[in-house]
Formats: sequence, C-alpha cells, structure tokens
Amino acid sequence: GVVVWLYQRKDRATDILLKLEQECFSENTKEGRMRIEEENKYGEVKSILAKIVEIKAGKYCPKLVTLAGDEAKILGEVDRLLRFYVVLYGVRQAKQVPDSSLSTCFRFWLAHYYNPERTDFKNYVDAYFPTLRKWLASDKECGHKFFRPEEFGWPKT
Repeated sequence: GVVVWLYQRKDRATDILLKLEQECFSENTKEGRMRIEEENKYGEVKSILAKIVEIKAGKYCPKLVTLAGDEAKILGEVDRLLRFYVVLYGVRQAKQVPDSSLSTCFRFWLAHYYNPERTDFKNYVDAYFPTLRKWLASDKECGHKFFRPEEFGWPKT
C-alpha cells in the first residue's frame, strides 16, 4: 500500500520510520517492552527500579549496593527500551518523521509513565532519563494519559 509506495520513492521519513519500527520490535527492545507491559514481568523489575532510584536519591551508598546478575540483566532490558525512546525523541525534535506517525506507532510503552500501577517506572524515568521526563511533561500538557489496550479491545502487544 501507501508505505510501500513511499518506500519505493525513497522517502526519507518513511525510511526512518521503518528503521525505528525494526528497532522497536527487535530482540534488543522486546524484553524491555514486556518488562513494562506485562504484570508478572513488571513485578520482577519493580523492586530493582525502586532500589536504583533510592541510590540516586542518596538513601544508600552506591558502593554498598550491587545488583545481582539477573537484576543487572533485567535493568539493562528496560534501559534499552528507554534509550530507544531517547532516539525517538531526537527524531521527533528534528522533525524527520511526521509527529502523528511517531505517536501512533510508539506511544504505548512510554505511556506507562502515567500508569498508576507503574510508579517505580515513572520515578526511574524521572531520575535517570531527563530527556524523556521533559518530553512527557510537555505531552502531559497536551492531555496524553495512560490507557489500557483492553479498554479498546486491542491485544496486549
């Protein structure tokens, strides 16, 4: 359809959008998305996020707190997802792709920032990803809120 036609025209915005889509659905970011989206996976990451935020807030000495091997892996998965969103924000700021395309394709996982059941995720983003915090603060003024896919009859992923 239209995407193929635009791609054949070598439309730069479409090329960027396709590369972003490939990265978003790659193995690199898949686990991070699942860690934020699924209840049981979020349960595994919740305490790790809280611990890391408390270290940044000065409640613990960073030298005295270490992450176990699995904890570091889990945190790395979430960080990969958030770094993807930092790149996405840069693409958005550079106006390389129409904003409506970006928001349609990629808003859901970052929208968990507003999820009342994901406050540890919000605190982690606030503490360690100031670029995303700024983006979310400006979007909040536009009325963007968290929604659950099942409210719209969408499958989870």
